[in-house]
Amino acid sequence: MRTRACGRGHRDAEAGATDDDSGVLRNASVSLVIALLVGGGTAGSAERLQQRHGEPAAASSSSGDVLVVAIEGNPDSPFAFEPAELTVEAGTTVRWRNMTDQVFHTVTFSDSLDQRIANGVFDHSLLAADDVAEYTFDESGTYSYFCQPHSSFMAGTIIVTEPQDESAWRRWAIWVGGAVVVAAAVGAAVTYRRRR
Repeated sequence: MRTRACGRGHRDAEAGATDDDSGVLRNASVSLVIALLVGGGTAGSAERLQQRHGEPAAASSSSGDVLVVAIEGNPDSPFAFEPAELTVEAGTTVRWRNMTDQVFHTVTFSDSLDQRIANGVFDHSLLAADDVAEYTFDESGTYSYFCQPHSSFMAGTIIVTEPQDESAWRRWAIWVGGAVVVAAAVGAAVTYRRRR
């Protein structure tokens, strides 16, 4: 036996349920699914947030490239490191590639570009075209280097910064995702109570 109740739908006198109860529960379920997809509390949500804000999705080891190039029409400085200054995060492997034909170069670390004296940390020869030297920068700081045969005009700097704290992004994404899920659940419960 069905009787008309105040509000929406019909109330089943014996079961105490309305026709709209299943719709409220269905709406609550849909809200929770949307909250999980949008807010996420998953590991992937941190990466999505970082990508939206234009920051790297992961603090994995990356690479930087410096080219040894010939500069045409400049007899005083016919070669250069390009770029002369490179900024990377700690853990990055930088590669120097010789792009000049049959010209000997070095990548020699120095404590100062003012004096350009090898400090013994790294000294690698680039004997021919396409030779590569690599060095992984594990600690932050400023690293100066020069080419020994062309020390008067050929030098560069690597600036190594601390890696970004990926865990802070993850904590923020999980917190936001959790807050969205809780808000959706509370909203569904309030809607359900009002309709009863």
